Amino acid sequence: VYVRLLLMRNADPCARDRDGYTPAHYAVEKDDVEMLKALTVRFHATIKAIPDSEVNSTHERCRKALTICENRGMTAFMLACFKQAINCARYIRGIQMDDADRWDIHGDISLHYAVGRNDMDMTVFLITECNANVNGGDEKRPSPLDIATFNNHSELKEFLLKNNAKSRCVIKRIIHKRKDVQQDIEAKLEGLTIAEGPSTHIPTRTIMSSLSLETDSPEPKKKKSTSQLTDLVNRVEEFKKMNDYDNVLDCYSQMINIYIENADDDTPHPDLVKTYNNIAMVYHRRQNYNMALSYYTKALECALKSSNHSGLPSYYGNIGLIHAIQNNDEAALENFEKALAIQCSDPQQNQPEIDRLKKFIDSIRGKVQ
Repeated sequence: VYVRLLLMRNADPCARDRDGYTPAHYAVEKDDVEMLKALTVRFHATIKAIPDSEVNSTHERCRKALTICENRGMTAFMLACFKQAINCARYIRGIQMDDADRWDIHGDISLHYAVGRNDMDMTVFLITECNANVNGGDEKRPSPLDIATFNNHSELKEFLLKNNAKSRCVIKRIIHKRKDVQQDIEAKLEGLTIAEGPSTHIPTRTIMSSLSLETDSPEPKKKKSTSQLTDLVNRVEEFKKMNDYDNVLDCYSQMINIYIENADDDTPHPDLVKTYNNIAMVYHRRQNYNMALSYYTKALECALKSSNHSGLPSYYGNIGLIHAIQNNDEAALENFEKALAIQCSDPQQNQPEIDRLKKFIDSIRGKVQ
């Protein structure tokens, strides 16, 4: 009801938030068909609150909202497939607004999402009802069959093969080992390390790897805090699986409060630095660079107060990246040089990072000159 009233008051159904979501994206994210209908069904002719001349234009704008892509290149239909919201996907198909073969920013189509989640019902729906191209998407990316093979889902693989699916490559799991460093809690995020390559330009969407400060985290002072932290860590992992990073940030905030309460007067809790850095990486990935810079700086300040300085090059490097993205060249250069100075203390072990930092420094100096 409220959605219809807002539309009657000229609310824009195509309006987008900072993630590129329209109201339709939020409806399909919850698989709320009734909400989606409220956004897309044409107003009845007896509704007089809207002039007759505006009924058609309002309806067209509502339908147009279904064609708008959020920041990852997903329309409402694609997001429904991504979120396994099959009811909304069927509704959008019913009003002939589905786009099963449309690419996202990575070159994947809706079928990739369904197969990647081992969702047999969605896969069958896309191929049999939406006529999705079983070999669709970017030829340079793995095909849906490649994903089913990698996930070892025999039923999906058999169904795809019956529909003439073809393989494009063999997917291999790559594990990067770190010496004497605990794998960071955010290691599953895309682009945690600065990619090596011939280019020397400053990357705009990559994040330097974050080093954990302790191999074994000390127990909190209070048993209650221990159970709270365990619960929060578990919730963080669950929210990540749902790509619900607003709640991830909320959990991190609660963890910070516990760490502050259980820290010594002069020394920050050893996991406080890591949590600040994890928050910064979430904002960095979202391209909210001001918030990312704020939390990278907090991580650095806490690390400087602690007895373990092993993560300092990463913190300086991440701060340098944010400044470089924001074209604040002097600050970027200053932080990259600090990171480089620390890395040079052990040139044999840190040579790859040293080479990368030198490239960034040379690139910035070239811009300044």
